[in-house]
Amino acid sequence: MDASNATQILMPVLAMGVLVMIVYVRTFLSRVSQMKSGRIHPQQVHSRAEMAARVQDSRAADHLSNLFELPVLFYAGCILVYLTGTSDGLFLILAWAFVAFRFAQAFVHLTFNHVMTRLAFFALGLLTFMVFWVKLILELLALG
Repeated sequence: MDASNATQILMPVLAMGVLVMIVYVRTFLSRVSQMKSGRIHPQQVHSRAEMAARVQDSRAADHLSNLFELPVLFYAGCILVYLTGTSDGLFLILAWAFVAFRFAQAFVHLTFNHVMTRLAFFALGLLTFMVFWVKLILELLALG
């Protein structure tokens, strides 16, 4: 596979980076808004526990934490695919599907927050992630 096609597996990683940035901004704006409306001095929320006790809406911060769980292994998988030169159409489909499910999950979590809808997108993303990793393991074993 030529280098330009090989780098395609890194595009979903960049898209996930955009999602993280969006959720960081949303978290910041949500916290500032709640602190202003509740007249909460910044020193009163000096820890995560204090913040949780004083703000009503923690969806953005909760989702931000989620983005540093399973997606971290997704990033590692995409980088391994890139470094081993095993990128193919199926890896790309799986990677973009994972990203789409994570964007959908974020949208649900940050808007109407229907738990079963959010869970469905999480489960689809997890299934996609698992297929991606099984394929990666088989590809690496074949290289061995």
